[in-house]
Amino acid sequence: MAVVYWVAAATAAFSAAWAIPGAVRDRSLTLTGLALSMTAFSACLGMAAAFPDVLQAGTSGPAVWAAAGLGAAGTWTLSATLATAGGGIRHFADIIMVPVLGGACIALLLVRVKLAASPGAHGAAQSGPAVITAQLALVTFYAPGLFRIAALARRHAGSARERRARVSMCLVWGSAGAELVLTLARSALIVACSAGPGPGRPVISVIAFLQGCAVIPGIGVMAVGPAMMHVASQCRLWIAYWRLRPLWGAMLQAVPQVELPAARGSGFGIRWRLLRRVIEIRDAELALRPYWRGDVAVKASAAARSAALSADQEAAEVEAAVVMDAAEACRQGKLPSHAPVSEGPWLGAGDDLNSEVVRLVRVSRVIRRRITRNLR
Repeated sequence: MAVVYWVAAATAAFSAAWAIPGAVRDRSLTLTGLALSMTAFSACLGMAAAFPDVLQAGTSGPAVWAAAGLGAAGTWTLSATLATAGGGIRHFADIIMVPVLGGACIALLLVRVKLAASPGAHGAAQSGPAVITAQLALVTFYAPGLFRIAALARRHAGSARERRARVSMCLVWGSAGAELVLTLARSALIVACSAGPGPGRPVISVIAFLQGCAVIPGIGVMAVGPAMMHVASQCRLWIAYWRLRPLWGAMLQAVPQVELPAARGSGFGIRWRLLRRVIEIRDAELALRPYWRGDVAVKASAAARSAALSADQEAAEVEAAVVMDAAEACRQGKLPSHAPVSEGPWLGAGDDLNSEVVRLVRVSRVIRRRITRNLR
């Protein structure tokens, strides 16, 4: 069981580590709240893994109440973060979150002091009323926070436009809902055991194990989701960068002077590299424009239409045929065309980097296919 809680603690710590730089850089209250909640969760779960008393029923050592207070703080902070992430506070429950958070910590501390002052307060020999009081205090501050997190996550899942965001919020929703049910069940069993013969600690330990398993996806998705989105975005940019290589190589062989000098400090920044490659391709196309021949464009367009290609693919076929013919003519030292193309595929250039990359990748694919065919 300790392994599961260590994994959950590490996941929460990773989430906090992801959120802290963004909170400092952007001064974002949402990221700050996420960092605070994940830090509290990491400390709470780490204490649960390090101190067996935290997961045992009927004990009230200092680690138990420290973990309980941190868990309550993390729960309500995450609830407030989700409430403000959707564009502002909309419900009365969002307004009272911070006071309730403070009240939760103070109340848990007072209960701990009360139990510490009572005789026989430590260990598993704690009296039934003390155990019932402790569990009621925990449920009072945990259950509303978990319910609020589940409700907010469900609302965000329904309004999110991107599929990844919807899946992430669904995982948070399911995790919070499972934690709510398991927390209530565990508290009920602990109270039953303290009041008389009950199902025993093995069942309570199983529920605690399930709680550790349930919290991992909900916490992990808060950082793993954005991190995976960032990694996927970077991978797409790198893939596009390499897919443009056939077109870029053909252009630079004809007009090598368009190659831009490397910028200092760019490092491995793929967005700058991709932008530079797109600029070099566009400059080369403009330099080769006098060599573009209308008859090549007409022939390529007719072939594309006979193959029933889409409009975008037809434009890519025409542009690939024209630029390759122009590059070959320039490399061979031929004179510019007497009747150059006055209107061509370059007029369909995208207004932003992403759309332009998509367009040029289609052209580069056609060129790569032609090169492969010629090598055969």
